[in-house]
Amino acid sequence: PYILSLTFSSDISTNHGQILIHQSKHFFTSTNIAGEEKLGKMWNYEQKRFQNKAKACMIEDSEHAVCVDPSLPLLKLIGKKYTMLVLGVIGNSGNKKNFNEILRDIPYSSSTIISRRLRDLQDSSLIQRIEGKHGVYYSLTDFGIDVRERLLPLLRLMEEVLP
Repeated sequence: PYILSLTFSSDISTNHGQILIHQSKHFFTSTNIAGEEKLGKMWNYEQKRFQNKAKACMIEDSEHAVCVDPSLPLLKLIGKKYTMLVLGVIGNSGNKKNFNEILRDIPYSSSTIISRRLRDLQDSSLIQRIEGKHGVYYSLTDFGIDVRERLLPLLRLMEEVLP
Protein backbone atom coordinates (compact mmCIF):
# COMPACT_ATOMS: atom_id res chain seq x y z
CA PRO A 1 0.00 0.00 0.00
CA TYR A 2 1.10 3.56 -0.61
CA ILE A 3 -0.13 7.00 0.32
CA LEU A 4 -0.60 9.55 -2.41
CA SER A 5 -1.43 13.11 -1.48
CA LEU A 6 -1.30 16.34 -3.46
CA THR A 7 -1.87 19.86 -2.28
CA PHE A 8 -1.65 22.65 -4.80
CA SER A 9 -2.10 26.21 -3.69
CA SER A 10 -1.72 29.35 -5.71
CA ASP A 11 -2.32 33.03 -5.61
CA ILE A 12 -2.59 35.49 -8.45
CA SER A 13 -1.87 39.17 -8.00
CA THR A 14 -1.03 42.04 -10.27
CA ASN A 15 1.74 44.58 -10.22
CA HIS A 16 1.39 47.44 -12.69
CA GLY A 17 -0.48 45.24 -15.18
CA GLN A 18 1.84 42.24 -14.89
CA ILE A 19 0.57 38.95 -13.55
CA LEU A 20 2.44 37.65 -10.53
CA ILE A 21 1.87 33.99 -9.83
CA HIS A 22 2.67 32.53 -6.44
CA GLN A 23 2.36 28.80 -6.16
CA SER A 24 3.47 26.04 -3.88
CA LYS A 25 3.12 22.30 -3.86
CA HIS A 26 3.21 19.78 -1.07
CA PHE A 27 3.04 16.06 -1.57
CA PHE A 28 4.21 12.82 -0.15
CA THR A 29 4.23 9.27 -1.43
CA SER A 30 5.67 5.98 -0.45
CA THR A 31 8.35 4.42 -2.59
CA ASN A 32 5.74 3.06 -5.01
CA ILE A 33 6.90 4.17 -8.49
CA ALA A 34 3.41 3.99 -10.02
CA GLY A 35 2.16 6.34 -7.32
CA GLU A 36 4.97 8.82 -7.99
CA GLU A 37 4.23 8.76 -11.74
CA LYS A 38 0.55 9.41 -11.01
CA LEU A 39 1.53 12.28 -8.72
CA GLY A 40 3.71 13.81 -11.45
CA LYS A 41 0.83 13.67 -13.94
CA MET A 42 -1.55 15.23 -11.41
CA TRP A 43 0.95 18.00 -10.70
CA ASN A 44 1.40 18.74 -14.43
CA TYR A 45 -2.38 18.81 -14.91
CA GLU A 46 -2.83 21.23 -11.99
CA GLN A 47 -0.04 23.47 -13.27
CA LYS A 48 -1.69 23.65 -16.71
CA ARG A 49 -5.08 24.47 -15.11
CA PHE A 50 -3.44 27.20 -13.06
CA GLN A 51 -1.78 28.71 -16.14
CA ASN A 52 -5.14 28.73 -17.93
CA LYS A 53 -6.72 30.41 -14.91
CA ALA A 54 -4.08 33.14 -15.09
CA LYS A 55 -5.02 33.77 -18.72
CA ALA A 56 -8.77 33.61 -18.09
CA CYS A 57 -8.74 36.03 -15.19
CA MET A 58 -7.47 38.89 -17.34
CA ILE A 59 -9.72 41.51 -18.92
CA GLU A 60 -7.83 43.66 -21.38
CA ASP A 61 -8.47 46.96 -23.09
CA SER A 62 -6.19 48.93 -25.40
CA GLU A 63 -4.08 50.21 -22.50
CA HIS A 64 -4.16 47.75 -19.59
CA ALA A 65 -4.94 44.25 -18.44
CA VAL A 66 -6.79 43.73 -15.17
CA CYS A 67 -7.02 40.51 -13.22
CA VAL A 68 -10.59 39.81 -12.13
CA ASP A 69 -9.76 37.36 -9.33
CA PRO A 70 -9.00 39.86 -6.55
CA SER A 71 -12.34 41.62 -7.11
CA LEU A 72 -14.56 38.52 -7.18
CA PRO A 73 -15.51 38.63 -3.46
CA LEU A 74 -16.51 42.29 -3.75
CA LEU A 75 -18.43 41.68 -6.98
CA LYS A 76 -20.24 38.79 -5.31
CA LEU A 77 -21.23 41.06 -2.42
CA ILE A 78 -22.42 43.82 -4.76
CA GLY A 79 -24.62 41.28 -6.54
CA LYS A 80 -26.37 40.23 -3.33
CA LYS A 81 -29.90 41.38 -2.61
CA TYR A 82 -30.13 44.97 -1.32
CA THR A 83 -26.37 45.66 -1.36
CA MET A 84 -26.59 48.26 -4.12
CA LEU A 85 -29.63 49.82 -2.47
CA VAL A 86 -27.84 50.10 0.88
CA LEU A 87 -24.85 51.74 -0.83
CA GLY A 88 -27.22 54.10 -2.61
CA VAL A 89 -29.23 55.04 0.46
CA ILE A 90 -26.17 55.68 2.64
CA GLY A 91 -24.40 57.64 -0.09
CA ASN A 92 -27.38 59.83 -0.91
CA SER A 93 -27.88 63.13 0.90
CA GLY A 94 -25.13 63.44 3.43
CA ASN A 95 -23.43 60.02 3.54
CA LYS A 96 -24.78 59.35 7.03
CA LYS A 97 -27.80 57.17 7.89
CA ASN A 98 -28.98 55.27 10.90
CA PHE A 99 -30.37 51.76 10.66
CA ASN A 100 -34.03 52.78 10.73
CA GLU A 101 -33.51 55.34 7.95
CA ILE A 102 -31.86 52.71 5.78
CA LEU A 103 -34.61 50.20 6.51
CA ARG A 104 -37.35 52.77 5.82
CA ASP A 105 -35.75 53.92 2.54
CA ILE A 106 -35.47 50.41 1.05
CA PRO A 107 -38.94 49.11 0.19
CA TYR A 108 -39.86 45.49 0.95
CA SER A 109 -36.66 44.92 2.91
CA SER A 110 -36.45 43.23 6.30
CA SER A 111 -34.38 44.21 9.30
CA THR A 112 -32.62 40.83 9.17
CA ILE A 113 -31.33 41.18 5.62
CA ILE A 114 -30.41 44.84 6.04
CA SER A 115 -28.44 43.97 9.19
CA ARG A 116 -26.64 41.23 7.28
CA ARG A 117 -25.81 43.55 4.38
CA LEU A 118 -24.53 46.24 6.72
CA ARG A 119 -22.21 43.67 8.35
CA ASP A 120 -21.06 42.43 4.93
CA LEU A 121 -20.36 45.97 3.76
CA GLN A 122 -18.44 46.71 6.96
CA ASP A 123 -16.39 43.53 6.53
CA SER A 124 -15.53 44.64 2.98
CA SER A 125 -14.53 48.13 4.20
CA LEU A 126 -17.20 49.83 2.09
CA ILE A 127 -19.03 51.34 5.05
CA GLN A 128 -18.21 52.17 8.62
CA ARG A 129 -20.38 51.90 11.70
CA ILE A 130 -20.05 54.95 13.90
CA GLU A 131 -21.34 55.20 17.46
CA GLY A 132 -21.97 58.81 18.39
CA LYS A 133 -23.82 60.74 21.05
CA HIS A 134 -26.98 60.64 18.87
CA GLY A 135 -26.81 56.86 18.35
CA VAL A 136 -25.34 54.53 15.76
CA TYR A 137 -25.13 55.50 12.12
CA TYR A 138 -23.45 54.23 8.98
CA SER A 139 -21.43 56.08 6.38
CA LEU A 140 -19.45 55.15 3.30
CA THR A 141 -15.69 54.85 3.67
CA ASP A 142 -13.44 56.50 1.10
CA PHE A 143 -13.25 53.11 -0.61
CA GLY A 144 -17.06 52.83 -0.49
CA ILE A 145 -17.47 56.28 -2.03
CA ASP A 146 -15.02 55.34 -4.79
CA VAL A 147 -16.77 52.02 -5.53
CA ARG A 148 -20.18 53.72 -5.55
CA GLU A 149 -18.99 56.43 -7.95
CA ARG A 150 -17.43 53.88 -10.29
CA LEU A 151 -20.64 51.81 -10.34
CA LEU A 152 -22.73 54.78 -11.48
CA PRO A 153 -21.65 54.63 -15.17
CA LEU A 154 -22.57 50.93 -15.29
CA LEU A 155 -25.95 51.66 -13.70
CA ARG A 156 -26.57 54.49 -16.18
CA LEU A 157 -25.74 52.15 -19.06
CA MET A 158 -28.13 49.52 -17.74
CA GLU A 159 -30.82 52.16 -17.38
CA GLU A 160 -30.38 53.11 -21.06
CA VAL A 161 -30.15 49.56 -22.43
CA LEU A 162 -32.62 47.60 -20.35
CA PRO A 163 -36.37 48.15 -20.72
